Amino acid sequence: MHAGSVVNKGTLNANSVHKDKSGEIILSAKEGLANIDGTVTLNNANFKAGSLTITGKEVVLNSGAKVELTGKQGGTVYIGG
Repeated sequence: MHAGSVVNKGTLNANSVHKDKSGEIILSAKEGLANIDGTVTLNNANFKAGSLTITGKEVVLNSGAKVELTGKQGGTVYIGG
């Protein structure tokens, strides 16, 4: 998802069932605000958890933000501007 602003107040899920065995979520506000106040979950019980990238000119993780990656191997989280 690429936009001028990203606001998450609900739940985002990426559950991989593809042959490449990877789950990936990219939230990019580019020159705007990435405002996370909900749950972002990557779940891949049989393989590597996947990767999560949250970027923007400004990134805010509010008190309601929860980031969860689960899998047989660890995943990667990148949060920054």
